[in-house]
Amino acid sequence: MKTNIPQLLMIPETINSFFGWTLNPHNLERSAGGSSGGEAALVAANCSPVGIGTDIGGSVRIPASFCGIYGFKSGWKRGSYKGILVPSRIHNAGAGGVEIKSVAGPFGWKVEDLVAIQEVLFSKELYERDMYMPPSYFNKSTYQLWASKKKLRLGYFDYDEMF
Repeated sequence: MKTNIPQLLMIPETINSFFGWTLNPHNLERSAGGSSGGEAALVAANCSPVGIGTDIGGSVRIPASFCGIYGFKSGWKRGSYKGILVPSRIHNAGAGGVEIKSVAGPFGWKVEDLVAIQEVLFSKELYERDMYMPPSYFNKSTYQLWASKKKLRLGYFDYDEMF
């Protein structure tokens, strides 16, 4: 199944001249976000149990936030890229060009949904089918150890003497 994306990708909305706006399934007066807003809207509307979008600067995380579901951006080349098409001008930036890589990321209603997708995307079976994928598999015991923690500790900079 294919979903809606913005015409030029990389914008925080999902709109194009062919399909129009992708609206938030919880409130049709609001946006589903972008650029993977079509996939996020399908998951949020219970049309799909889970989904996968691509993310460079927030294209999974923004629609997940807008649609009230979970989304995750993995590390670049962490999983297989089979079936993911990258525009050739971005993919082949050439000498001196800065290449921005998109990353496949899951959508789901619960963190456990994302864990299930990551287990498949980072599996030994997928590695055996894609020679470009690094042999870095999902570690469920590490996830369970993290998930069992009572307190979540967050760190942030209030001021870093530069910005």
